Amino acid sequence: MTIDEQMFFDGKPGALALYEAFREKLLALCPDAALEVQKTQITFRNPKVFCCVSMARMKGIQGEYLVVTLGLGQRLASPRVWVATEPYPGRWTHHIPLRDCREVDGELLDWVLTPSAGKSAPCGEKMTWNYKNPRKSEDFRGFVSFGERLRR
Repeated sequence: MTIDEQMFFDGKPGALALYEAFREKLLALCPDAALEVQKTQITFRNPKVFCCVSMARMKGIQGEYLVVTLGLGQRLASPRVWVATEPYPGRWTHHIPLRDCREVDGELLDWVLTPSAGKSAPCGEKMTWNYKNPRKSEDFRGFVSFGERLRR
């Protein structure tokens, strides 16, 4: 972890622990990803931006937490998504708060590493995904989720 990353979380040890768990698992699956520490967020690219983490304020969430922001071609129907907006037709931005390291799981990593609308997968793998029921999708053919890879 770089000094810039550590300074980003200065005075927020709980958020730093969440970031370390997220960063470690994400980079294990996508080692070519580059990080860019900015004033309000840390951006992950490969070569294009595929997710960001921040400590953005979210109404109704107490204590230290980390917000993972990602863009997808469809809205995620999950109680884990705190805010979802559609800035352009067919392009959804999702904000997912993490309050515990156990929330950095296969489901979250599947979402983060799923290709955005019309884009390739962030780690170079071609995937197809049915958000309503991915396990029963005809497009599922042989797809091994990133969560399953973590459990192996």
